[in-house]
Amino acid sequence: MILLAWSELNSLCFELDIVYENLSGQSLDAKALSLVTYAQRHGLYDKLTVAVQKARPHLDFGVPSGTGGGGVAAPAGQPAAGPTYNFHGNVVGANFGDGTITADNMAGGDINITHNYAEPKDKAAFAEQLAQLEALLKQAIASGEIKDERDAETAVEDIQDAIAEVQHDQPRPSRLTRRLEDVKEIIESASKTGAAALKAVPIISGLIKVVTTLF
Repeated sequence: MILLAWSELNSLCFELDIVYENLSGQSLDAKALSLVTYAQRHGLYDKLTVAVQKARPHLDFGVPSGTGGGGVAAPAGQPAAGPTYNFHGNVVGANFGDGTITADNMAGGDINITHNYAEPKDKAAFAEQLAQLEALLKQAIASGEIKDERDAETAVEDIQDAIAEVQHDQPRPSRLTRRLEDVKEIIESASKTGAAALKAVPIISGLIKVVTTLF
């Protein structure tokens, strides 16, 4: 188990040029999760891995020297593993896409979570993940993860508008991005306590990241 202190979390943000105050959450666990999510969303995850390796040089992260944090290839016939998150305390998690999550709760609540997520490579995959996102959003609303009724209605309308936009002959990337960004804000807020919303975070982040590339 790898645990970082508040000062080390601050140092990581400084090293990666991330504004610490912009990380969501109040607890150390929540801040750490926000840092990992931000790093993934902005292509900084490899640098974050290397920075943590430097902070804990006596630990083996499975990152060979000279790889720049790229990781180790999975054995033939096995899917490549996604990033491993290390948290202390209570964590809510769920699997998404074709990935899986395994969690081990040891002696009071230290949990390791590993998941896989692949960004859509074409418009068909984008539309499929958008449909998955809509289903997760409705699940989050039904389970009460999104507390504000107006936020729930707005998020559903924005997702449905994004789905309709993708079906147009010439989808507008700017419109798609605006709708998804609005939904993302609502989902990220709900993900602090809800399993369905937490499951949706990497999907919507991945969709936003590839909008301008695919459309």
